[in-house]
Amino acid sequence: MKYLIVLFLMMFASNLVSAQNINDEKQRLAESYEKSGDFKSAGRLFEELYRYNNKNQKYFDGIVRCSKAQNRFNELLPIIEEHLTRVKSVDNYALYGEILWREGKTQDANKAWETALSLNPKNELTYTETANSQLSLRLFDKATSTYLRGRDKMNLSKLFADQLSVLYITTGNFTKAADEVLNLYEQTHNSALAQGRLNALLNNPESRSYIHDLLRKRAGGSEDPEFKRIFAWFLRSTGDYISAFEVYREIDKLINSQGYEILSFGINSMRDGQLEIAQKAFESVLDRGKTNPYFLNALFNFARTLELKLRKNSVFTKAEIDNIINHYRKVSIEFPNTPYSDDSKYRIAVIFLEQLNDRETAKKELNELLAKNTSKTTAAQGMLLLGDIYLMQDKIEDASGIYSQITKFLQFTTPNEYLTAKYKLAELEYFRGNIDTAEAMFGELSIKTNSDIANDALEKISFIEENKEFTKALSSFATAELKERQKKPDEAKFNFYEAAGAAPETDLAERSYLRIAKIDMDGKKYDTCRRILQTILTQNQNSIYADFIMLLIGDSYMKEAQREAAIKSYTDLLTLYPRSIYIEEAREKIKLLRKEKF
Repeated sequence: MKYLIVLFLMMFASNLVSAQNINDEKQRLAESYEKSGDFKSAGRLFEELYRYNNKNQKYFDGIVRCSKAQNRFNELLPIIEEHLTRVKSVDNYALYGEILWREGKTQDANKAWETALSLNPKNELTYTETANSQLSLRLFDKATSTYLRGRDKMNLSKLFADQLSVLYITTGNFTKAADEVLNLYEQTHNSALAQGRLNALLNNPESRSYIHDLLRKRAGGSEDPEFKRIFAWFLRSTGDYISAFEVYREIDKLINSQGYEILSFGINSMRDGQLEIAQKAFESVLDRGKTNPYFLNALFNFARTLELKLRKNSVFTKAEIDNIINHYRKVSIEFPNTPYSDDSKYRIAVIFLEQLNDRETAKKELNELLAKNTSKTTAAQGMLLLGDIYLMQDKIEDASGIYSQITKFLQFTTPNEYLTAKYKLAELEYFRGNIDTAEAMFGELSIKTNSDIANDALEKISFIEENKEFTKALSSFATAELKERQKKPDEAKFNFYEAAGAAPETDLAERSYLRIAKIDMDGKKYDTCRRILQTILTQNQNSIYADFIMLLIGDSYMKEAQREAAIKSYTDLLTLYPRSIYIEEAREKIKLLRKEKF
């Protein structure tokens, strides 16, 4: 008898295992159907599994997902109601409310949500589950009320600040949104998250004013440097750099950073183009004296700011340039054998070349720099600039030799400069008229997908391919580009005219005339510039450069302070070419012209 019982139990267990294996296979098949988007087949299998075991939550959830994906809400309702007779959970009642609402049974839906909220009112999940079902229906007000109810029931004034801040941002309630963001910060001390949320509220003057007052009031009595950073970030974001500077002074003092916070503010402001306030920040650090650990950094960036201000202004004096050079010299002399010293000598060479057009002094500075044990990056940058000077002086072989040294010895230590040198070597072949060789070299660079150089190389290849049949014209165009690089405008114009004549009524001819017009504009020959541009439009009304030409015509009038003529040209661009890539630029220039007084 015992033997029979044991045998029966073994057979029963075996059948159970076999049935379970079949169900496991069905579940995997159902999940596979679901992933592939076959919700009908998946739902059918989940329903079979659920009939076999209606206590299995995974089977029930599968039915719900597949039914919702097919909008089969009416068929899903009785399944949920039957399931609720056994499993009276918050998530099931929240789901019930969602489906009832989708079926238009709003009163019943509200009752279902109310039941969900009453099941376990001291548990956060009660409110998040219910609110999530309401949010799936975009019922933002109901979800907000649910979270506020949870905050009240649990007597936690900052509970659900994360969710509520998002809801208030979504519904445009900037006052409550800002309040909740600060509640969230007090919970998490995550300043980056707070800044991200507040940034979404800076789209109108009213919200900016409210947030300013809110942050100023809270920051004024706070000893928390991170909260002050939020206020400083807000001030920077709204363009109040002066006030932001004062807040960074407070932060610096509060954490005793010895000027580091002020220095960082200055560097960030310089990168933003806010050069006046950047200069003040660097001066503030310099006032602390040479014993300050950030004195050298501030001194170099102070000189850099002066240089950037110089470049921003079209009119400058020799005395201003000398002042900048002297600041760089101070860094180089007083702090030798530092990276800042090398960078300063490099910047001095750039100023002599670009601002004073003194190529020989620039070469002298670079040779002195390269004679030192300079960092690989600075050495490569110096060599590139030295090669450029040789190119300007028409010493092509010397330039080639310099670029080649970079490609031979600095490939792995300075990859960006290495690729630039390779590109310049390809350009040299292009300038020499060795078009096929140049194209092959550009082709090697074009596959460097992670570099900016690849885009330039692809553009060059495209230009060569488009104009390869015009051998003489392309060679003249390349020579003209070389003469431009060498700052020989008259020779460049001659060669551009030569290129246009060798390939009349072609895209290459139009490009050549555009370059001539640009040279005339740079030479302040505005009437001549406009005549050339108008000639292009007259000869080819469908020119692909028409919108750009109108922009240039407007620019020429703008440089002559002919406000009305400039506005008309920009307006014609907006009217005739509404999809032009220059639309925003034209609009900004019209705004500027209407504000400026000439």
